[in-house]
Amino acid sequence: PTAASVRSSSGGVWEATVENLIGIDLGPLGAVVSVVDHHRPVVVADERGRLHLPGGPDDLETTLLRAKRAAEARLQRPVTGAVLVVPEYLQDRARNERRELGRAVGLPLRRQLSRPVASLLGLSVDLDDTERRYLTAHVGDGVASAAVALVEDGIVELLSDSGPVPCPGP
Repeated sequence: PTAASVRSSSGGVWEATVENLIGIDLGPLGAVVSVVDHHRPVVVADERGRLHLPGGPDDLETTLLRAKRAAEARLQRPVTGAVLVVPEYLQDRARNERRELGRAVGLPLRRQLSRPVASLLGLSVDLDDTERRYLTAHVGDGVASAAVALVEDGIVELLSDSGPVPCPGP
């Protein structure tokens, strides 16, 4: 199995077997779920073939359960946890609620990554000892946001974020 390690700003190292985890990008209208299948990342479809699972923060328990079921159907084995991508402005109380709901549906949330951190990791940003600053932006789900992150010594630290800015459609 492929293993991944991420160092946190508290100094701890989190390691997990990637094949047993799922990634969930949760938005207000639903979720996109991904898995590692045969060493390749795959976006998972539900039983109807939809890549965007309906649901959202108001019905998070159902959304997490759908995500778990879709991933297990794809992998043909149980998943042991999830990494959830959340808005950078999500407060601790909301993060704790998500953690409890994940536990309730049998899907422990191993990490909740803010969108800027997830985007930097997804781009395979060099996590060496050179200090670098990055500006990330997210537009979608009716809001836009921007954040400045510092990457140094393998640690991604958010320095500031804009918070949600309404971004109505056409």
